[in-house]
Amino acid sequence: MNTHEMTRRARWKARYVTKQTGRRARSWMVVTASARRPGSSLWLCSWQRSGSTWLAEMLAQTTGTRLVYEPANLHDSTFTGELAAASALATGAGPGCDDVVAAMRGTLRHPWVDQFNRSHVVRRTVVKDVRAMGIAGEVAAVLPDSPIVILTRHPIAVARSVVDLGWTSDDDHRVAFLAQVEQWCEFHVRALADVRLDGAKFVTYEALIADPHRRVRSIFEWAATFDPTWRRLDTSQIDVARPSSTDFRGQRDGANSRWPGLKDADVEAATAIITSHGLDALYGPGPSALCELDEFAAMSRNKATRPPASER
Repeated sequence: MNTHEMTRRARWKARYVTKQTGRRARSWMVVTASARRPGSSLWLCSWQRSGSTWLAEMLAQTTGTRLVYEPANLHDSTFTGELAAASALATGAGPGCDDVVAAMRGTLRHPWVDQFNRSHVVRRTVVKDVRAMGIAGEVAAVLPDSPIVILTRHPIAVARSVVDLGWTSDDDHRVAFLAQVEQWCEFHVRALADVRLDGAKFVTYEALIADPHRRVRSIFEWAATFDPTWRRLDTSQIDVARPSSTDFRGQRDGANSRWPGLKDADVEAATAIITSHGLDALYGPGPSALCELDEFAAMSRNKATRPPASER
């Protein structure tokens, strides 16, 4: 890694740590009776570098909405991207799932999870995680009456960002990039086919960024089917242009016009991984999502529950 690259990453990290430090003071909080109803807590489950903080902060901009930040990180104290690279993602029932459930039930307080919260009188809660895709089904099984949103972003975009930030355990950029794509596919293919998530709402980052107001409004309308507290919110006042608290600027330029910073051979190899996992109907070699994620997830669940041809 050259000196310029090291300096750039150090600046990004300093900016991130400064933001965290400035927001970690635990604020006073009054939880109203409406916030204790199961449907008044929404869980946003995603993957790192997928726009989940941006979406969570838009959902929590409305008065009376508490934002709980990544409770699934608490059990193994994974509080930086570097630590995330060295820590296994949670799978199945366990402490990660327990912390998410506690956050949804309003019983979890910690400087880490409260660092971006701006609400003092709590009427509803948005909980967001980026290291919990492997336990999404378990959380849904425990909280069947709570709205769950699954947010995805193109694995090539995610992997490129993770490698660009140095959040990998391999110094070889190409190896690290393809390993990130592989891991993304392994976890998402299982979550999208998980029948326990039949009641969840699925949305892509690509659809969100194309029309954020409409997508946020649709999430609130859908969440209102769980609890009326979400129906009272005015989405016209949400500032969709405000950068998220974990936004990092300054992506590298590169030879590939579709994916700055990547070579054509790397894009082809990543696309082959996506195809091998049966996700090519959702994401291809280009940066767009190829279909609505709700539709793709429904097809994935149908395939998972369909009996083998020999039994039909």
